[in-house]
Amino acid sequence: QFGGKLDHSKKILPLEFDLAPIVKLKEPLFIADGRIKSLITDIDIAKKSISIKVVNGGIVSSGKGLNLPETDFTGQVITNKDIEDVKFGAQKGFDYVALSFVQSSDDVKYFKTLLQSLGSEAKIISKIETKKAVENLESIILESDGVMVARGDLSTEVGPESVPILQRKIIGLCIENNKFSIVATQMLASMVASPEPTRAEVSDVATAVIVGTDCVMLSEETAVGSYPIEAIATMKRTILYTQKHNNVKVVFKTRTHQETIAEAIAESVIELSNIVQAKAIVVETSTGKSARYIASHRPERTIIAVTSNPTAAQQLAIVYGIKSFVRPVEKLAATKLTNWLGRGGVLDSGDVVVTASGQYPGKVGGTDTIKVRII
Repeated sequence: QFGGKLDHSKKILPLEFDLAPIVKLKEPLFIADGRIKSLITDIDIAKKSISIKVVNGGIVSSGKGLNLPETDFTGQVITNKDIEDVKFGAQKGFDYVALSFVQSSDDVKYFKTLLQSLGSEAKIISKIETKKAVENLESIILESDGVMVARGDLSTEVGPESVPILQRKIIGLCIENNKFSIVATQMLASMVASPEPTRAEVSDVATAVIVGTDCVMLSEETAVGSYPIEAIATMKRTILYTQKHNNVKVVFKTRTHQETIAEAIAESVIELSNIVQAKAIVVETSTGKSARYIASHRPERTIIAVTSNPTAAQQLAIVYGIKSFVRPVEKLAATKLTNWLGRGGVLDSGDVVVTASGQYPGKVGGTDTIKVRII
């Protein structure tokens, strides 16, 4: 019931969205990533409530999501609580806001405008977990800063057999459009109750790394699991081993749009770093955009992003292959920048690095210079 209160005796579960006007009788309703399946048996629009008959039962805990794969959600699926949560995040200086059940790029635009009106620099992660999101995939990715493959709800909406191909497609589109991707849900699900993963789960994590995702994410394993530390350690070992021994490079289609100067510089930096066998790529960036361009090409070298903007440094920490640092003086560039990294122990004496910076450090969009330096 929308606006209702939890009542075990009357078997009432409260909802944050009024489903009564849009659902139909006998439509399936799934709870908790599809673990619990039910059918809608009664609809009371006046009371803003629906009744369901459970087909496959299970335990329901607070905060679990609902899926209605046959229901047409028209317009924005945004609740008052969503708006209050965003306001809270803006006040606390959150780096990212993850949008659940995104339907179209309009949902992303709405929250971008809301964040800007609140003076927030937070970036938006769109969770791909509905049929509508799959239909509008490319426009959502273009409008977002990053995308999460929310495989639990997505599997319920489109069928589990569709998820592996969709996951690969989403990661590829993110790389092509300079966006970061996160693969999430049930990556090491058995470790909620077991100290050891299944072999299929380890393969799942490794596959996401091989295909080129920026991040892999744990959820239940660390939120409610009995072995959170072991789950983190298992995932870390799998990532590091896969990256060290992965000789298979995924090749995505050539970018179809005309490249900007920043994109052309990013490609040149990577090619030069391969030729000179650089230890790292050092990029001076104000907003993080130059570093993201370089990361989207998945270079073999570590990307060291240096910025005077602490928020940009924190936001870059989630992007593939980037180590971010906040510089003490805005005017550091090229030689001074690499010397500073050397003094800080980030680089060693004799290391060869390729730098990307601008003639005017701190200027947005000013990356126009590539150099090779020996520390």
